[in-house]
Amino acid sequence: MIGLKSRTGNLRVRTFGGATSTWFEKKGWLTRVEVPAPASGPVRVCMPVTAPGTYAIDFRHDVTGNGDTDRSDGGGASGDPKVTILDFILGRKPSPKVTAVRVGHGVTEITITAMYLRNGALRPL
Repeated sequence: MIGLKSRTGNLRVRTFGGATSTWFEKKGWLTRVEVPAPASGPVRVCMPVTAPGTYAIDFRHDVTGNGDTDRSDGGGASGDPKVTILDFILGRKPSPKVTAVRVGHGVTEITITAMYLRNGALRPL
């Protein structure tokens, strides 16, 4: 993950697999990890998968670490999809064409850019 606005709070990272129609559902994740935001250095989280295939990843930066989603929080998804506030309000999910990650045997590294609410839109800092 790149572009965190601060090194406070927690990061929640989730892996989704199976039918793309279930990706990003609130309880549809395969793996979920919550870790403190590292004080410095690169932000890396290893997410295990059971087999090679196509997956999607998302993360949320809970800046305050209070467990609630606040206006100061940010997040992102694999493929760095463009997401608007209206998408959240209407429950629209990012396209699998953008967010799909092909995972083979071994480690597959991806980079996700953190997005935060700025001037009414979700944007990188």
